[in-house]
Amino acid sequence: MHDAEHQSAFGEYLVEQYLASGQFGLVFRVSKVEDGTKAEFAVKWLKADASSRGRIRFKNELWALTQLNHPAIPKIIGSGIQGGAERPYIVMTLAPGRSLQKIYDEDYKNHGPMSPGKVLRIVKVLLDALAHAHARGIYHRDVKPDNVVVTDSIGDVTLVDFGVCKGNEQPEDAKTFAYVGASRFSPPSKLRYANETHETHDVFAVGVLAYLLLTNSFPWSVAENVSAGRLADLMEDAGPVRISDSYVSKEISDYFLYLMDISDARRPSANIALERLEVLLTKQPGLAPYGRKPIQYPRVIRDPVHGDIVMTEFERTLIDTPEFQRLRWLKQLGTSHLVYPGAEHTRFSHAIGTMHVASKILTRIEQRTRERFDAEEHLMARTYALVHDVSQIPFGHTLEDELQIFPRHDHNEKRIRQLVMRDDSRLGKLLHSTSFGKAVLAMLDVNSVAKATTWVAELVEASYGADVIDYVDRDAFYCGLDHRIDSAIYRNFAVSTRADDISQREYLVAHLFGRHGVRLDARYALESILRERYALFMKVYTHPVKVAAGAMIGKAVSQAMTNPEHANFADAIVNMSDDGLLQFLKGESDFCVEMAKRIVERRLYRPAFRGRILPDHKAKVANYEARRSDFEKMGLLSPEGRAKTEKEIAKHAGLDNSDEVIFYCAGKAPGLKKLIQRIKNAPGPIEIQDEAHEVNRSIYRAHINLWTMYVFIPPEKGQGIADHVANIVQSMFGIKNEVTEKQRQLVWPF
Repeated sequence: MHDAEHQSAFGEYLVEQYLASGQFGLVFRVSKVEDGTKAEFAVKWLKADASSRGRIRFKNELWALTQLNHPAIPKIIGSGIQGGAERPYIVMTLAPGRSLQKIYDEDYKNHGPMSPGKVLRIVKVLLDALAHAHARGIYHRDVKPDNVVVTDSIGDVTLVDFGVCKGNEQPEDAKTFAYVGASRFSPPSKLRYANETHETHDVFAVGVLAYLLLTNSFPWSVAENVSAGRLADLMEDAGPVRISDSYVSKEISDYFLYLMDISDARRPSANIALERLEVLLTKQPGLAPYGRKPIQYPRVIRDPVHGDIVMTEFERTLIDTPEFQRLRWLKQLGTSHLVYPGAEHTRFSHAIGTMHVASKILTRIEQRTRERFDAEEHLMARTYALVHDVSQIPFGHTLEDELQIFPRHDHNEKRIRQLVMRDDSRLGKLLHSTSFGKAVLAMLDVNSVAKATTWVAELVEASYGADVIDYVDRDAFYCGLDHRIDSAIYRNFAVSTRADDISQREYLVAHLFGRHGVRLDARYALESILRERYALFMKVYTHPVKVAAGAMIGKAVSQAMTNPEHANFADAIVNMSDDGLLQFLKGESDFCVEMAKRIVERRLYRPAFRGRILPDHKAKVANYEARRSDFEKMGLLSPEGRAKTEKEIAKHAGLDNSDEVIFYCAGKAPGLKKLIQRIKNAPGPIEIQDEAHEVNRSIYRAHINLWTMYVFIPPEKGQGIADHVANIVQSMFGIKNEVTEKQRQLVWPF
């Protein structure tokens, strides 16, 4: 440990953290910056007191990793010498996650076994990695939970520590007459003849590992101090997994007995074991995780949209943190209440509703398919759904998505760190206190790949996920609109793997077929999400009055941020409510004061110009991308560019002050985002439908058609000035003004 505590770097690799100490090496997490990007790696460094045998094993590990190239085995990045000529180090890719031993001890040993679905994912990756190594004449010989690193969602599995491996062409043969690796994971032949190697020994270890995870016990019950030879004598064929866990099917139970056969001759190679597992997974689609302990929901919140929403004590504690309570004071729809008086609901209620919808989706999957999720998985999904919007700010969609004054809340690294990652965050501390909470923290981390490796993020954020289902139903309800998502969508979901994915990553999938082919009602339910979402964008989120109020707030905030005294405004706004931001503006420039008063009194600027940037016949993806690129180059999508455009319009219109002109052009078409719908129209492979697919294409183009440019002026200005401004803008951008006399009467001032 002394050496570990005093290392700051290995060559150009800076030490970030000491990770572990093995039999002959110390392991560190290190980083290196290249082209402005920080990358992290692992370094294994030979111990100062390593024996000659330890040095041989270190050399053999470097040799083995150089020969292997598999996603579940670390890759060599470099090597060097530090602390004297006799102390080499190896730089390798960093295995994400925790050791399986640590996960077992912290999450499963005292809370019930791991689910078959998770275990099979681990086993499949391990067998694939071992088959790769065995094909190159390299045998690991020490497969055990300490040497398997996995992420909490089992999205990544890595086999580490090839220190005691054996191979046909290894530099030196490290004799192992007295060392067999972990005895409990060794078959009788290896226990009796430690220096001999058989390709199925690694397979046996995988079987024992799986047995332990599924039953919380080893296949053979012996005292801890029993010698290796005595253990070999006591070994008999293991009892079926089903004796300890009746939830495990006979087929799965028999499969692991096959891996743990005490005879080297009868036991399969890694390749054959993998092939048999593939067949097993194909024949049993219901091998998703099966829940063990029932989750207790002693808390209840009454919600006008969903009725009773139940919660765990932990979830209630999360809700009661200051970081979450701040969502009570942020309206979900910003300034839409100026149009729809009932739209006073908050991001607080939406977050709780999203948690409920996510849980409802999982429950319906369990009811319909007999698939079961670990309590850990269910709690992780509920928790992520609950806190996914915690980094929102007042009028967030206007200031972030539309006007791009701030980065999006879920990509704002500084804000997320301020609210969740800092040591003084009560929400962050609570999340860090549980294994599933740590997984959620990783998903919130902008720099982490955790979100991209788990179906939980899709469950919440997919185009048919819990977030959109709740906000469409909730926003329609509070606006008094009859736009609801077809609830049949709940019975179409499943969590499935892709057959060609070695990692066995799972995805949220919509099953659109029944016994007699594709179900039209299932397809309609999926389409209803996109259609009803578009309807809300058309009627609510892009209503001219809502846009006018948002544009006024955006210009006032942009102007306030030019004040040198507000260099940290991006940090300060996190602690403001909607009303708090308006109150803040009342203490700024005369213009900011005027904007805040007008919002409160609903004396809004009026649209002198309103024009669709790409009308129907031009609303195509290629045209959209080209126009957006042009606008970015012109600076029209940035606060500075908008201010410059406002000055130019005011000058040509003969207005004394550019504060009398507000130019509005959203950074992207309202509601337009990349669509990835994973569906199954029949049993078999997952099909991906994007924005170019049939009905999606028309909805996608409809969103492009909502992309609108506005120029607002004070209502006190006469119609002559409004017409003059409209002509100027129409001339500047070649976009037709759609504000007619009839529209002025119908749309304004409602």
